[in-house]
Amino acid sequence: MSVAKPQSAPEMIAEHRQRTLNRNRTSNLLLTVFACVWLVLCLIFLVLLIPPNNTEGVILRCIVAVAPISLLWTFFSAGQGKVAALIALLLIILVVNDLSLRNRAYSDTSLDAQTLAKTALWGMGLLVALLNWRALRQAMREPTVIFLVMLCSWFIATSTYSPIRAYSFGSSIALLSVVLFATMVRQSVPDRTILIGAIAAIGVLLWFSLVLYVVAPGAAMAKQDGGQVLRLAAPFGTPNSLGRAGALVLLLCAIAIKTKAMHWRSILILAMSLAAVACLILAQSRTFVAALVGAIGAMLLLERPSRILVAGTIFLASSLLLMLIDVNPTELIALLARSGKTADVVTLTGRTAIWDFVWGEIENAPLMGYGYSSTRHLIPLLYKTYWGWTAAHAHNMWLQTWFVSGVVGVCLLFAVLGAQFRYYLRTRDIASLALLAFVFVTGLTEAGHLDGAPSILTTLWAVFLVGKRTALVTSAPSTMLMRESNHRTLGQHYSAKQQT
Repeated sequence: MSVAKPQSAPEMIAEHRQRTLNRNRTSNLLLTVFACVWLVLCLIFLVLLIPPNNTEGVILRCIVAVAPISLLWTFFSAGQGKVAALIALLLIILVVNDLSLRNRAYSDTSLDAQTLAKTALWGMGLLVALLNWRALRQAMREPTVIFLVMLCSWFIATSTYSPIRAYSFGSSIALLSVVLFATMVRQSVPDRTILIGAIAAIGVLLWFSLVLYVVAPGAAMAKQDGGQVLRLAAPFGTPNSLGRAGALVLLLCAIAIKTKAMHWRSILILAMSLAAVACLILAQSRTFVAALVGAIGAMLLLERPSRILVAGTIFLASSLLLMLIDVNPTELIALLARSGKTADVVTLTGRTAIWDFVWGEIENAPLMGYGYSSTRHLIPLLYKTYWGWTAAHAHNMWLQTWFVSGVVGVCLLFAVLGAQFRYYLRTRDIASLALLAFVFVTGLTEAGHLDGAPSILTTLWAVFLVGKRTALVTSAPSTMLMRESNHRTLGQHYSAKQQT
């Protein structure tokens, strides 16, 4: 009686690779056929039947023809775990997250073309994360990721009793999608590639903002305080969003230099740092300057605990020196105000009044909150200053989370940050610590990264939440498959021996 020769592990790996290669060839062929059909249809309908009349028409038709094919190729290749496609999709999401090509009210949560396009991209990220389930499973083994996914899931649950259910549900799903995709990306893409790509992508937006400031300052600047204060905002919609992007580029440059991923004399580092500093100055964003200082300080001080003592000594000596020198504190505080008024600094530009209102509303629903993103509807509805000014979020990460998700959300957020810090103590992951410190300091006066749709900060925080656990090779079978093949080979040997 003949016995089939058992396959060895290398033979099974080679067979798996060949099957994967055959599937990829078939899929690539189908994708190529679809692209050709699409281009032919665009040629017929957009060129022959409806010919362009000007240059703008030609550009628009080129975008309509090329963009869907490019996105489809990116999604298809990223689903296969290809590094180039994964980083391309990540950079597209980063660029699109904070872009604003519209002008609408704080409380407007309707679905428009911009929201629909962003939702499609976030949904694409979720599907790619699920397709790369092995890499996602590696990330999900870390408590930090588990707690953050639990927080996002709780946000989704709170959307059931939100006054704006559709927006709350959509934005919470988008948040979960970005978290899963971003945490999966770092398991599959080298840190150096992520850093270079993120610095370049966001830096291009910053340079574009500076070009707008020179070419069309009226459209690029945002008027505040009755037109007395002008701050650069375009194309991010708000000055704080632009300042956040500039501070993050500088922080990523610092991480790249600190981890030796790039040299400080690199053209990319110098060019993007210059644009980031200029945007920070023109946006006049004090919060993100403080967050940047706090993040870089955490990177330097926690590396060697002795530096904390030195920094504390310098701080105390500087405080004593200011007390001895005859300096008017009011004049020093006024230097930090954009309008020159001391009250702007003392009230943190009106934030203390918002906190007082938000805390009063939290006392009415402390356990469950009002639903994710509900501040976009309730604060503009119930809170306005004497001059008619209002806000879209609580301007504090903890108050925002408590308002929208109750005590449960606050406990989960505390667990996320605590687990991330423990992760740093265990692994000494500089990038994770830097983003943790940036998020923490930012959360003292802002809440945009946990309010509504994901932002650039949300995405980068999730990317550098945890590092790569194991080396993943997407073209080869997983360790589990190899283990199963070895067990199967041993079983075949045992069966043959029994028959003999």
